[in-house]
Amino acid sequence: MLSHHYQIIDTLHENISTVVYRALRTSDGKRVIVKMLKPGEMNEHRITQFMNEQQILSQLKSPKIVKLIEIIALPSEYLHIFEDIGGNSLYDMLLHRRFSLSEGLNIAIKIAEALQIIHQKHIIHADI
Repeated sequence: MLSHHYQIIDTLHENISTVVYRALRTSDGKRVIVKMLKPGEMNEHRITQFMNEQQILSQLKSPKIVKLIEIIALPSEYLHIFEDIGGNSLYDMLLHRRFSLSEGLNIAIKIAEALQIIHQKHIIHADI
């Protein structure tokens, strides 16, 4: 089903239960980020966790937080569709270059500001 609605451009991240892609939405050509629950991980616990994440994401409204724009929950797939702001992961950036102290502090401040917004909603981000 993913292939019918989205054309995958690149794999951005993968862990034990999810994979994150940069993709084009075929209906309008818009670039998006797709977080997908892996088919082999579709058990009651993982689906509940993924759906809880949806509720949390819907609470976050800030220009500092990537916007959730669509949710697809079907028996065969669970997707969160986010706006694509065109960035790269900090991890990937650090693999290819070193930041000056000023650049590193600027990045740290932006991350702290986004985490402050999340924490004000009593949400803890598990991957930080």
